Amino acid sequence: MIVIDSSTGEIIPAYLFVCALGRSCYPYAEAFPTKANEHWIAAHRAFEYYGGLPLILVPDNDKSAVTLADQYDPEINKTYLRWRNTMMLP
Repeated sequence: MIVIDSSTGEIIPAYLFVCALGRSCYPYAEAFPTKANEHWIAAHRAFEYYGGLPLILVPDNDKSAVTLADQYDPEINKTYLRWRNTMMLP
C-alpha cells in the first residue's frame, strides 16, 4: 500500500500489519515503512491495544516471523522468538 504525505504530496510505500483476536471481530491495523524486524516487533503493540496476550500466537508465514515454513515444525525467526520469550508466559 502507499501513504501520501498530506503536506508534501510525497508517495511513501507502506506495509500494513493486521491482526485479530479469534472470534472477537476486533481487528488491529498499523502501517509501517518496512517489514524489518524492528517494525514487525513494534507492531505487536497491538496486544497493548487489546489489553492482554492470547494463550496461543499464530503468525502467518511472513519472513519477519517464520524463517522456514513447515506444517508440523516451522522455523521461527530468532528475533521474533526472543520477543515471544520475553512477552509470553512460560
